[in-house]
Amino acid sequence: MELFDMLDWHQPESVQEEGRRIARTITDITQFMQPLSERYSKNVWDNCAMIVTEKTDPELEPFLKALLEWTQDLNWPGALMILNRLKVFSNSQALEETVEQCLAEARAQNDDVWEKTLLQLIR
Repeated sequence: MELFDMLDWHQPESVQEEGRRIARTITDITQFMQPLSERYSKNVWDNCAMIVTEKTDPELEPFLKALLEWTQDLNWPGALMILNRLKVFSNSQALEETVEQCLAEARAQNDDVWEKTLLQLIR
């Protein structure tokens, strides 16, 4: 069974847990950043968020923008896990700089909801 098949929320919890166990051994987390394909999208995002949020701050730092983009809609699977993980991110300077970039995007897109979410991280 393919890893993302195991991470699908339609699988029994035991299969999902085995998928998360395997995924934790993968060092390149790029593939877990909100995957979007015909077969895999929101159905794997919760499990992907669990995997990503367990990573260290240095491992997450290159992905700050993608993580912040994940919080554009807090109804998306995994978004609250990501937001809560970012609230304890230790490199406040890197986070604040990336939040400022995303705030500019949110304002340009008139995305008030995302803007409010981003402001939570720098207050």
